[in-house]
Amino acid sequence: MLASKKLSVALLAATIFGGTLQGINFAHAEDYVAASESGNIREDRHDSPDSPSKVTGSIEKMPLMGKALRAANPITGTILYHAPAPVMINPRVYSLWYGTWSSPCSDTSLTSTPGILNNLISGIGVSDWYGINTQYYQNISGKQYVTNIVTPAGCASMPATMGTTLDGGTFTLTGNALASSTTLTVGDTAKISVGESVSGGGIRNRTLVTAVLNGTQITISNPTSAAISNGTITFSNPTTEMVVAKAIASSAFGSRTPDANGIYFIFTSINVAVNGFLTSYCGYHGYSDLLTTRFKYSFIGDPGSSTSGCIPQSVSPHGYAAGDAMANVTAHELVEAVSDPELNAWFDSRGNENADKCNFVFGATTTESNNSLSNVTIGSSRYLIQQNWSPVNNGCFSALPPPPAPVNATVAVSSKQLMVGQSVAAFTPVTASSGTTPYTYSLSPAVPGLRINATTGQITSSGTLVATSGAVVETVSITDSLGSSISKTFNLQISAALTLTTNYGTSGTAISLTGSATNISQKVVTAGGSAFANYTYSLNSGALPVGLSIDPATGALKGNVRSTALPATSYTVQVTDGAGFSVTRAFFLKIV
Repeated sequence: MLASKKLSVALLAATIFGGTLQGINFAHAEDYVAASESGNIREDRHDSPDSPSKVTGSIEKMPLMGKALRAANPITGTILYHAPAPVMINPRVYSLWYGTWSSPCSDTSLTSTPGILNNLISGIGVSDWYGINTQYYQNISGKQYVTNIVTPAGCASMPATMGTTLDGGTFTLTGNALASSTTLTVGDTAKISVGESVSGGGIRNRTLVTAVLNGTQITISNPTSAAISNGTITFSNPTTEMVVAKAIASSAFGSRTPDANGIYFIFTSINVAVNGFLTSYCGYHGYSDLLTTRFKYSFIGDPGSSTSGCIPQSVSPHGYAAGDAMANVTAHELVEAVSDPELNAWFDSRGNENADKCNFVFGATTTESNNSLSNVTIGSSRYLIQQNWSPVNNGCFSALPPPPAPVNATVAVSSKQLMVGQSVAAFTPVTASSGTTPYTYSLSPAVPGLRINATTGQITSSGTLVATSGAVVETVSITDSLGSSISKTFNLQISAALTLTTNYGTSGTAISLTGSATNISQKVVTAGGSAFANYTYSLNSGALPVGLSIDPATGALKGNVRSTALPATSYTVQVTDGAGFSVTRAFFLKIV
């Protein structure tokens, strides 16, 4: 059998059936958190001393408040969805009051714990505070967002017939059995649950109860090794999960089959001790496979007048600090159970679920007439409820915040001319604004030899450009840190390489002029290749003989010779096209 839960204020170290029930899984715990701590580790994946929220098996625990309210210390870092894990779109809430509660299901008083919690549960879905949870979604066959519909679907009260010690420890009964028997007769089976491990003289070690029959007779999975007469038999105490399972199986909520879309809250009274509660956590949530249908559940205990880190203020909005503290933990566990019901959907890199990141962070508060603090209205009343983490705005809030401004983009360079074989001077065609930095840039389609800086959007070449010539429409896409994105286009015109040729490139093929030549017009170089024509020529190096020059429009050697004899001498001509790209070529000239 599998079970899993997240503890909301302390670390749960439960002993489950002497280790024999392999299916129990524990998740995060809200442990003791000093104001300087800033992490949370899922215990079944990591182990670190600075982890406020602990996962143990398949429950997740809510940490204790710590020595001070962490009003300015949420746990930073992005919370991520891990597809295709489920969330609870429109959950139904079932309340199980275990222990000495008096008529809790019908209590509407705002001065008692049941009334405070009943009002919270009936009004929380449509509250501004719960609206934050509507930013969470699942993506199994398309995105589906959590709604603001939280339906109170059932309530039951149950005396502590399964004992007042849960999640740890043992109890003993006397039993009788024949040698090699597969059944035991015991004096009381009220606390025994299917799946219990049993031990004792004459019983094969760590056997499991496979069924509970007829009140006092139980069937075990392995036979006894000897006859037992009034033998002492040790059983593990039940877990909160078993209490919930027994309530469901006994039709406490009308159906013996768990509601797959339900969250079963077990509220224990002050006389019920749950291992780790108030010493290492304030509550937890998780899931269980103890029944044929998996169910989600959450434990919330009555802290009484405990001075542990589960009660944020001694004077509270409803004048009952324990009940108001339970309301805070209930809200914490509800939003986590909705966004991470099977402990595999929404959490950050350190394992923190949404409410973990804002554990006991309350934000702005209002002073009530009794000098207590409150910060939200739920149902018909004011509460002090910790903030919840917005995955969109990346922070803790007491109400659904306005969406952050989307990223914007401006085309700074609408058209750019490039040339094969030339390096590309850095340019930034599209600039980003608004949104939430940092931005990430990408370029498509890919252009061989061209690259974009993913952080700045600046485009350069790696060496010289090797792309195919032609016109290309390029798209720059920008995404901000919260996932807002925008795309803009600009035009690239890529030219074939600019060429410059000559027939006079060696001393042996030098242009030969006579010392008295006049009206010379001799083309010495020929340009071509560029798509950006309008060539301009100039002498790049060397000093031509007096009277001679390079025609800037044609590249021809023009003028009159006024010099005496000149041996073959090299001169360099540069041609520049209409886009500013240029190449050079040397030619030789001699005067005879």
